[in-house]
Amino acid sequence: MKDSKYITAFIIQISICIICLAQEEKPNNQKKVTSSLYERPQSIFFNKVPPPEGKQFGQISGMVQDNQGYMWFATKKGLFRYDGYHMTSYKHNPADSNSLITDALEAICIDAAGILWIATFEKGLERFDPATGIFKHFRHDPKDAASLSSNVVRAVLVDREGTLWVGTSEGLDCYDTKTGKFIHYPHQPDDTTSLSCNAVVALFEDRQGILWIGTGSVYAGKEDEGGLNRLDKKTGKFTRYLHDPKNPHSLINNKVRAISEDRKGNFWIGTAGDGLHTMDRRNGKFYRHLFDPLHPEKLSRPSIHKLFGEYDHITFIKEDASGAVWIGTSESGMNYFDPETRKIIHYESEKDTVGAFTSRTCWSAYTSREGMLWISTLHGELFRTNPYKRNIPFFQSSEGAVYTFYEDAEGSLWKGTEKGGVIQNDPRKGNLKRFTNDLFDLKEDHQGNIWIGTSDGLLLLDKNRKTFIHYRHNPKISSSLSSDIIRNIYEDTKTNLWIGTTRGLNRLNRKTGSFTLFLFYPEDTTWLGPNLITSVLEDRQGQIWAGCFSQGGIHLLNPVNGKSKTFLKGISIFCIYVDANGTLWTGGDNGLFHYNRKSNTFEKFVDPSLNTEINTASSIIEDNQGNLWIGTTEGLLKINPKRNQTILYGKQYGVDGNNLTFSSAYKGRKGKLYFGHEQGYYAFYPDLLTKGLQPPEILFSGFRLSDRMVQPDKKGPLKEPLFLVKKIRLHHNQNIFSFDFAAIDYTNPGNNRHYFMLENYDKSWNRVESDRKAIYFNVPPGRYVFRVKASNNDGLWAEKSIDIIITPPWWSNWWFRTAAVIAAVSLLYAFIRWHMHQKFGLQLERSEKEKQLAELKHKTSELEMQALRAQMNPHFIFNSLNSINRFILQNNRAQASVYLT
Repeated sequence: MKDSKYITAFIIQISICIICLAQEEKPNNQKKVTSSLYERPQSIFFNKVPPPEGKQFGQISGMVQDNQGYMWFATKKGLFRYDGYHMTSYKHNPADSNSLITDALEAICIDAAGILWIATFEKGLERFDPATGIFKHFRHDPKDAASLSSNVVRAVLVDREGTLWVGTSEGLDCYDTKTGKFIHYPHQPDDTTSLSCNAVVALFEDRQGILWIGTGSVYAGKEDEGGLNRLDKKTGKFTRYLHDPKNPHSLINNKVRAISEDRKGNFWIGTAGDGLHTMDRRNGKFYRHLFDPLHPEKLSRPSIHKLFGEYDHITFIKEDASGAVWIGTSESGMNYFDPETRKIIHYESEKDTVGAFTSRTCWSAYTSREGMLWISTLHGELFRTNPYKRNIPFFQSSEGAVYTFYEDAEGSLWKGTEKGGVIQNDPRKGNLKRFTNDLFDLKEDHQGNIWIGTSDGLLLLDKNRKTFIHYRHNPKISSSLSSDIIRNIYEDTKTNLWIGTTRGLNRLNRKTGSFTLFLFYPEDTTWLGPNLITSVLEDRQGQIWAGCFSQGGIHLLNPVNGKSKTFLKGISIFCIYVDANGTLWTGGDNGLFHYNRKSNTFEKFVDPSLNTEINTASSIIEDNQGNLWIGTTEGLLKINPKRNQTILYGKQYGVDGNNLTFSSAYKGRKGKLYFGHEQGYYAFYPDLLTKGLQPPEILFSGFRLSDRMVQPDKKGPLKEPLFLVKKIRLHHNQNIFSFDFAAIDYTNPGNNRHYFMLENYDKSWNRVESDRKAIYFNVPPGRYVFRVKASNNDGLWAEKSIDIIITPPWWSNWWFRTAAVIAAVSLLYAFIRWHMHQKFGLQLERSEKEKQLAELKHKTSELEMQALRAQMNPHFIFNSLNSINRFILQNNRAQASVYLT
């Protein structure tokens, strides 16, 4: 049955109903589970980062994050780039001179331009430009004094001024980017202001801009060589700090690989052996923090490994985002130092347990921008951990479930509990007062009186809080309470007091003390049926709404005639709320709904981020920033003021949604939110949940045309690297394209959510799952904007876009069409002129021929007359006949010519 869980809980609650008179008791010491949003966890969870499929990292010797958010790992098997989802490897290719010179890498750093500088083992220094994918090699040249001093490079660092420092086996080098030459700072036996040892293994710049150099290798060289060095960049002189057997404030060992400075200004030095130190840089004194087997919780490095003591040394000292200090060793695991408790937790496990640090070796540590701590080992393992746990504080109650809250003007918090009744916590006196048992609701009216709803009737506590007025159900009096089990109390704007019971809604007449009953299901007589009122509320229009249990829906009541209209029948309603905009919300066992006043219907709220519905909404409250908070079976759901984005605070924040008590959400006078639970309650300030958090970084990682990756080219669509591109211009036949993208946030990449759309083409956002790619086919010419929005594990959102312009073909451009129209008109005009000219010429020629024919006829007539006059003259007649025949012949030809035309 849909309501079985709540009915069972309700029966248990009511079965222990015993009302007690007001009484004061001694303070009850409640057990406080947590009171901070940001808690250092007792047990830190280590996420193991898998290497690329079919590959292994080898030893990860260095880590760095670039400006786009990519993590880069320098390993003994090449260079790897990681976006939280996929690994991209860069390997040595003998056939490509622009590839890595070797796969055996030692260290890595990055400069302000995004150029990676990589130390290699025996192959010199590498410069890598991710935009071009080209590696440039710097090697030692015996013939060139300005070349790299050695091909064995162990450390690299770019200081705040942009200067590159290189630690080699032959001393310290400084690279001059203007001349392309290296300046050398070697160890000189006769000069005490030179480097103490040529084997440079660590470089560190403190907040004052001072460069510190750790020297001496545990794997090579003399036992006593090494030391810590401080460089004066102006003079090029070094100050040496070495082990002195007679001085307990000197280094305990000269092999210095770990140098660090925490946020409080503590300067940490780690060496071989039991060599954890803090240093006073003003006087050069070192304070040793030695391992104490009788007190292993004290600040120290882990106990030196018995089998590998000769090589065991501190590999890193790293402060995390929470202020804790991590101390890694090469052979003995890792220590976690909490500066608040001043205690150590040791991490080392040979068992392959999920969430454990499954190694005894450590090599490097790095903190990415969102605060994640990355730890690598000598055996090629990589771990990622959240240094602090963002929990919503939970306060366990020894009095069982908490159903309701009330904060008075003096700042006292009143809680209605399952077993302890009303508990008043006075922060000034620290005392607790218990007034009654088994309480479900309490409210303060406009007069300042406290009304208490219990399982044995309604109580009114007067202003002085010393006397009670008790209202109970009397079967013999119809105007008494309809039931003694009071679930909720509400005072409307007309000061009417509404009482929700297990059998209907009651309105109290304060003058007479009588009640008017409103039953929404008169035919139903069950005590846990649809007449159980779970919530009452007045909306902005002055209308009274009541929610019912057992699939009774929500009802709009007309108090004058007692009639009502039912909505959402078949749904058990647990809570009703009106937000700051006047929108009416209700929640139940079938989700969250909001009232559409225009259509007079309730519409189901669909999470726009996930395009999913909420299964169960047990309570609703709005914070001071306009966010709506919903108690659900998955946890606490926050809906932003625009109601178009959500954040779920579930198990990862310590919230048990399955055991939230319904209709128990409450906002205190200072904006603190409270949610009841079956074993206590949650209490927190909403603005602190996101304080200090950062939204994800959205990265466009690839652009393809017809599934072919496009590389930056001044003649191509990408004039510069994709992460710098703001606009892409394509031809009409380049209308099949795709984008690869990702939200960079390493807290919990699996919980990052991605959406994309092509504005002016897509009608809505498209959600993607594992394949963060957007593909478009046959996009018509036009102007578009490709948008990506994404949220991280903390629910913070970010958005990024690129303008896309697809140009039309040349024959469809306006200038071509205009020219074509003009040409067509011109041709038509020329044809018409030619045709008219031809027609006029023919008419003129015909007129001339007709004129000639007329003249011939006239001459013929004259010749005929002359022939008649010369009838008597034979010679004349003969000549005349010849003339007549000639003219007749010409006449016939002229007529034939006219007819032919």
